[in-house]
Formats: sequence, structure tokens, C-alpha cells
Amino acid sequence: MQTSEELASLQNNAASQALNLAKLHNRTCLLFLQQKLAVKAVKTKYLSIANHWIKLFQKAPIELEILFIQTQHNTSQQARYLKTNLLILLLARQKNLHLSLIKQLVYAAQIRDITNFKVLHKGGLDKPANGLIRKSSIKCIQFCAKHGLSYGLSEQLIANQYRHQSPPVIGLGEQIFNTSCEYIQLQHELDFPCDWPSRVNKLAIKCASNIKLAELTLIYQSLSEIPAGSLCSLKQQTDLIYIFSENKRHYFLPQDLAKAKPYIYQEEEQEEPLYKQIQFSEQPSKINISKLFALITECFPQLSEASFHFSELDIQPSSEIYQIRQAVEQKQDDPVLTLNSVLNQHPIWQQELENYAKTIANNAEANLTSKNAIMMLGLNRVPYWIIRRALEVNLFKIQHQNTHRFSKYLESAQAMAHELSSETEFIYPEEAKLIITFCYYPYLYNAQLALKSFPMELDSLSTEAVFGLKIETAISLSQTISKLWLDKSWINTLIDNQNLPIERVISSKQDRQSLAILKLSNLATHLIYSGQEISLDNSEIQMCLKSLKMTADMFQIKLINCIENNHFYSPRESGIKFTA
Repeated sequence: MQTSEELASLQNNAASQALNLAKLHNRTCLLFLQQKLAVKAVKTKYLSIANHWIKLFQKAPIELEILFIQTQHNTSQQARYLKTNLLILLLARQKNLHLSLIKQLVYAAQIRDITNFKVLHKGGLDKPANGLIRKSSIKCIQFCAKHGLSYGLSEQLIANQYRHQSPPVIGLGEQIFNTSCEYIQLQHELDFPCDWPSRVNKLAIKCASNIKLAELTLIYQSLSEIPAGSLCSLKQQTDLIYIFSENKRHYFLPQDLAKAKPYIYQEEEQEEPLYKQIQFSEQPSKINISKLFALITECFPQLSEASFHFSELDIQPSSEIYQIRQAVEQKQDDPVLTLNSVLNQHPIWQQELENYAKTIANNAEANLTSKNAIMMLGLNRVPYWIIRRALEVNLFKIQHQNTHRFSKYLESAQAMAHELSSETEFIYPEEAKLIITFCYYPYLYNAQLALKSFPMELDSLSTEAVFGLKIETAISLSQTISKLWLDKSWINTLIDNQNLPIERVISSKQDRQSLAILKLSNLATHLIYSGQEISLDNSEIQMCLKSLKMTADMFQIKLINCIENNHFYSPRESGIKFTA
């Protein structure tokens, strides 16, 4: 059991609590090795520490992500344990592991170095010491078995913590544990640069036999180059909290949130990327995250729920969009020639359309003209593609730590909508992809979603469930864009109905089928990126399939085609799985 002093030390902010847990683990291990603590008491305390880690990460994941970035690289036992645990928790959250499995991983992290404690406690590991650590797994397992310290999968996890060639069948928990242990150990063995993206890149180049590229990619995408909320120093400015970047302009707030005057750093062409000039603070951040959320919408109005990207200037369609629509809709002249003439006046859009047509043709070397591209895509579909492209180019000008992940959510939903549109009589593939853009747009840049991730919710097939956050203004914002850029009544109806159960939509066949496409595309995104299994016997899923006259098997085939054709990453290496 913890002493009253130990319990009191865990009541501070999340970063301090994490550091205190690392100190408590260190002290417990030392007392045990000095035979001042009984085995039963040690195991009880380790289990209690594991529970504290899980509760802490559930409560404040973003603060612990920031702490992972800010923890300086050194070889001490305490820093090694702290960073291993933080990385395990970060990846476990990405993979949506069950809490009971996470507990086993965190527990195993506490005992994996128990026979190396004295070596690590001295710090300054040399090559022989690192070699000794890599060969210590069996010795550690034997020690823990002898003293009754094993728990759950701990022996199996520790045995494979440095396994270069993973067995053909490896559990997801074991994969995360192996990745975390290998990543931290390699930091001891290599001369690492100070910024962590360069560390990941160096590992990918030098250590491909030790750690899988897909796992390094997961680490990189989980945190981004500069995670929002990171405390950093930049040139002559110190203690700045990074918020987001837009067109080589990087926005910060001071750590002292009482002085909430934004600092803007303009990146010059000749300068190195921003993250190479950031020195992360040696001390953990004590950022008040809830206050930071409020200040972001105050200081950066473009990020607020009600106005981000939605001022008239930002979302008013440009003149060329109107010209393209008119060229297709007019009846006097040949619409293909008229549209081609308009595109010739706008070489950027002409080139974009030609490149898109080459993608569809799966031939990057094809010699296509804009007229060929129009004929290949279809005259009526060109405006839908151009509207979608214009909206997304505008949207992704601003980068934040979830930009890459959310762009993949958008791409996977669009790809599935494209597949499903073939089951309807009146929805073009480009229309289906555009309605995904309209419905996802309010979620792709949001003040809260820019700073942290919310877990996907599988309790519904609504758009808000994909992002794990309910935004009250989302439907009205989607409607604003839809009416400005296209204004089709059935699309406006779909936006209004997007969070309703499909059985409540009793209007037209087109309304039901378009809603079914949206909901099943949301489901596909869940299945690709959450890694969770789901039963297709769910009544809402069955109603959607029925609206499109599809079976569950047909849906699975389309989903697999969608993944293989677009190379979407799925947490499940063996592919998507469905429960009976």
C-alpha cells in the first residue's frame, strides 16, 4: 500500500503525477533489491502503480503526450521507465486496447529491467552495457518467476521485448510492448538528434531490422512534428505553447496564459523546418489545458467552432467555380468544348484535372489533355470533383497534430462512398465523395480536435461518432457550405438527417440511399482505423444495407476492395474482422 506521503504526491497535475509514479516505481524496485520490501508487497504496489497509470492517461492523455515529447533523452532508469510507459499508453490508446491488456503491458514495463537495475541506475550506458541489457530478458523472466512477480502476459512480453524477427502470429499487445521497448533501447544505443521526428527518421533508416516501419509510422503520426500544446523555446522567445501552422506561419501562446497575446513566427524559405529550431523545455509543462482551449478560440477566431474557415471570405466560391458550373449547365453550346475553354483560362485547375484523370487511369505517364480528362471523368461529374478539391485545398492549409489522421478518415470514407454509389441509380461517385466532404468538414479543423484526439464511438453510425466529439454547430456549418457551393435539395436534406437513425427517414428513395452511403462510409472508417470488431447484425447497419439492396458479404467485399485499392493502413495486420 502507498504511504500517505506517496498518495499526496499523486494529487498534482498530470505531468507531475507521472513523474511521481516513475519515482515511486524506482524507489519500490530499490527497496525490493535491498531486501527491505517483501515480494507480496512489491507485487501489490506494482499493480497499484499500473492502475494509477491507466487512470492518469484516461484523465489527461494530452498532458502525457506533451510529457513524452518533453522528457529529455538520458539513460537513467527513471527516464527509461517513464518514456517506455508513456509510449506504451500512447500506442495502446491509438489501437484501442482493452484496459485489462493495457494493465498487463504497464505492469510488464515495471519488471522488464529489474535485473538491470544497478547498471541502469548508474546511467551513461556504454556498448557492453547495452549488449548486456539486450541479453537480459531470460534472466529477468527467471528472476520474476522465482520471486512470484509475474503477472498476466508479463513473461511472454518480456521474452519478446527485443525480438528482431517477430513470430508470424503476434498479439497486438505484444506488438506495442515490443515496439515501445525497442524504440527506447535504440535511443540509448544511437547518437540521437534532439528533435524526436528526426529520431524516428533515423530509426527508419538505420534500424529497419529491429523495428517495423509501420510501427514507427504509427508513432510519428500519433504525435505529429510538433504536437499542439507542446511547450518550447524558439530563437529569442521562451516558454511558448505551440498551437498550429498555416502557410509557413506558426502560431504560439505564452506559457503564462494570463498574457494571452499570440506570438507568430514566420518561416523563411532559406531556414530549416521549424521543429529543428525548437528546444523542448527540460521541465514538464504545467499548462492548464481547459483554459488553453478557451483562449485558443478567443485568440485565434479562425479555430472557433462557430467561425473556423466559415467567414464569407474563406468559403465563398471563387469566380472560376461559378464559371465551371455554368459551362456544364448551359444548353446553347457544346458543354464539353465550353468547359474545356474555361479550364484553358485557369491552368492550375486544368493541370489538377489532368492529374486526377491520370490517377483514375492508373497511368502517371499518360498524355492526357483537359478534354480527355473531361471525357474520362464525365461532364456532369467534373463540377463535383472541382468543388470537393477546392474545399479540401482550403481546409488543409492549416496543419495541426491530427491533420494527417483526419485526412485519412476523409479519404477512407470517400473511397467507400465511391464504392457504394454503384449500388444506386442516381448518385454519381463524385457526388458521393462530395457529400462526405460536406459532412466531415466541420470536424476536420476544430479547436478541441486540433489539440487532442477523442476515441471513435461505435455506438452509432453518425458522423460525430467517427471523431468522438459532438459539435453543436456542425450541421449548420455543413449546410452553409453546401448551399454556397452546390445547393442541391437532396444533399441539404442529407446533411440535416446525418445523425438520425435511417428508419426515421421516410421521404424519398434517394434520401434513404444517400444517408445509407454516408452511414456505411462512417462504419468503414471505424473498421479501418479503430481496429475494433463489430457485428454487421446491428439493426442500423442492416437497414442501411437493405436500402442499398446489399448483403453483409457484399459490404465486406467492397470494404476490402476499398482498403486494397487505396492502401489504407489498418491496425489489424491480418485485415478487417467481423464478429458473427
